[in-house]
Amino acid sequence: MEKQLEEAIDRVLAGEKLTAVADSSPVSFSTLKRKVAARNKGHSIERQRPGPAPLLPSECEADIVTWVAGMQRCLVPESVTV
Repeated sequence: MEKQLEEAIDRVLAGEKLTAVADSSPVSFSTLKRKVAARNKGHSIERQRPGPAPLLPSECEADIVTWVAGMQRCLVPESVTV
């Protein structure tokens, strides 16, 4: 889908009408219009992760995943009640 989106944006920027490109490609008119406007403003058109930004850096998250997997291998339950 990403390749098709790039091709559709390039076609619009080359001068083809937005409606014609939207009709002949799997990319919807509203998505194409939004992505072309973003490209014209110099913004990134890559898909972004929905929701708020993660609180932990990815390195910390990877460490926690490794720790949990290690605990599971040692047969320690995930939730320990005190």
